[in-house]
Amino acid sequence: TIIDVESFSEVSDGMLAVRSLVNERSGYISIEPDRFPDIECQFYAARCFHRGVAAVEQYIGHQKSRWGFIDKSGEFVIRPKYLDVCDFNDPCD
Repeated sequence: TIIDVESFSEVSDGMLAVRSLVNERSGYISIEPDRFPDIECQFYAARCFHRGVAAVEQYIGHQKSRWGFIDKSGEFVIRPKYLDVCDFNDPCD
């Protein structure tokens, strides 16, 4: 369970994106804990879930970070390799 949040998003797809005061990282709180687990605050940034996936920014080394997509179990479905991404519900400009 995540405690001491700095900020949080709206609930989307049963998940709430949060930013931890403790480690200044982002993760998710599930509003359906019997179906989906909370996802540890481990990402530089975390966007809302849409269509079962969420964009997250992760440190990849050498002072670089990249964006990828996770599912509601916290597993990457698209590895972090992009400089920027759009959410699955929004067209990119």
